[in-house]
Formats: sequence, C-alpha cells, structure tokens
Amino acid sequence: MAVEMLVALLLSGTGTPSTAVVPDRSFSIRIVDDEDLVPLAGRGMMHAEVDRIWSQYGVEVLWNARVAREMPPVQMTVLLRGTRDRWPLGCVERVGDRLRRQIVVAGGALSALLMGVGVDRDSPLWFGLYARTFGRVVSHELGHLLLDSAAHSPTGLMRTRFVTGDVKSATDDRFALTAAEVERLRVMMMTSATWGMNDRHH
Repeated sequence: MAVEMLVALLLSGTGTPSTAVVPDRSFSIRIVDDEDLVPLAGRGMMHAEVDRIWSQYGVEVLWNARVAREMPPVQMTVLLRGTRDRWPLGCVERVGDRLRRQIVVAGGALSALLMGVGVDRDSPLWFGLYARTFGRVVSHELGHLLLDSAAHSPTGLMRTRFVTGDVKSATDDRFALTAAEVERLRVMMMTSATWGMNDRHH
C-alpha cells in the first residue's frame, strides 16, 4: 500500500487559507445519521470535529438518529450514508446540475487511509483517529452543500484529496475555508433563495 492514499473527487479551484469570519447570520444544519456509521466510542469525537470546523463560520450542526415531525426547523437537512467502498473517501451526489443533500462516506477508504499510517482496528488509536478523520470527510462534503459548488481549492478543507498526513494532523489551516469560500458562504447564508439550488429530496 502506498504511503499516501490519494482521494480524488472532481474539480479544482483557487484560493488561500483565511482566518474565520463569522457571517452575519448563523445557520443550523441537521445531519441525520440513522446508520450509526461511527462506532459509539468515537461518535462524540466525530461530532465534535465537524462542530470545530464549522462553528467558526456561524454554522451550527445538529445530529439526529432519525427524522421526526416535531423537530425544530433548520436551513438544511442532510442525510448521512455509508458504503464499504475503498474509493473515494466521500462524495455528494449530483442530480443534473444540482447537489443532492446526501453525504456518502466510504468506511473502506477511511480504514485504508488509517492503515497507511499504521493504525488498524487493533490499535488503541483507531477509534479516535477514525472518528476524527470521518468528521473531516463529512465536513468537506458539507462544504460542497453549503457553498453549493462541486469545486475544490488547492488548500484547506475543500482541497481535492486527503492523504495520510491528514489523519494525525492537528493543523487547523488544513481544514479551514479559503477567504473566497468564506465570502461565498456569507453570501449564501444571506440569500436564503440560493438554497433552493440544492436538491430537496431527502
């Protein structure tokens, strides 16, 4: 197995890392994980990683095991799905020119990425690193939905691929939005009609 596992998605963009600028409005996103994709021992860590990445941009992520009628309204509801595929790490499906509000994460690809740094299921580090990496993949795919774009950047959260160095990295700028992405997010949040560009089918 190669030391680095490249996970290509689709397009590339440009931009430079930026410090967070909280938009004028906060947004609540609900992620429905009815498959319990991360083992219970690491689920809280996974949620915390997604929150750490997105809270600095005014995005509140709520987690639910299922959809219920009495849930408070949010700006976007996203389904979380899993696959055992070994490539790519994650994806958001496109339906024509729209992005479907469903994030798919490949458990097989995640496990292979961890194996690339010598961490397997027998390692005491496995649960924590799997959960954190899973959260980073979810955060990347959520970025496509929040920015309403399939484009990537050469650096930061929205870069084209994650490699083995990203598994243990605690460097925040490796998982931050670029200045251009922060501005696009701010505009998207201020213009509620733009969310209609995303597929509403759950």
